[in-house]
Amino acid sequence: MNTPSRLRCIVLEDEDPLRRDLLRYLSRFEEVEIIGEAVSVNEAYRLISEKKPDSAFMDIKLIGGDIFYLLERLKQNAIPIPNIIVTTGFPEYVMTAINDYHNHIVQYLVKPYKDMGEEKLRKAVDALIAAKSKKDTHSNTAANSSHIFVPSRRNLVRIDFDRVIYLEVAGSGS
Repeated sequence: MNTPSRLRCIVLEDEDPLRRDLLRYLSRFEEVEIIGEAVSVNEAYRLISEKKPDSAFMDIKLIGGDIFYLLERLKQNAIPIPNIIVTTGFPEYVMTAINDYHNHIVQYLVKPYKDMGEEKLRKAVDALIAAKSKKDTHSNTAANSSHIFVPSRRNLVRIDFDRVIYLEVAGSGS
């Protein structure tokens, strides 16, 4: 039975042991309802199109492509993109994902999950709940970009466009 605060969630992961681990960890959270899983970009596209999840744990690389291709395909076909926790063994791709899809990406987790601990997963689930609540509250507002995240040493810095007068990148840009 689905309650309003329950997350209708999918898991997109092409590695069977990692997907099973994540599903097992997520099953411990009563506010998470897993409504499907997929291993390929095409399966993920069909799953999102049919089930319309509000939340997703997505690996960056899937069979047949990556989430950038999947998200662009969803966008081009006007299919609602769920709130996303990016799960990856390739943290170098995270900045691209956050910058290109910051309206949908809530957080990211670096695999393997066994090293993550329940606290990090709790924070990810809480972030999805907050994003769902915010989306539900502001469902009639435009999804225009108002900010971007950029790496600065070991942190991400949020830059609000309405506060920028002049911006210059020096050196390597990192």
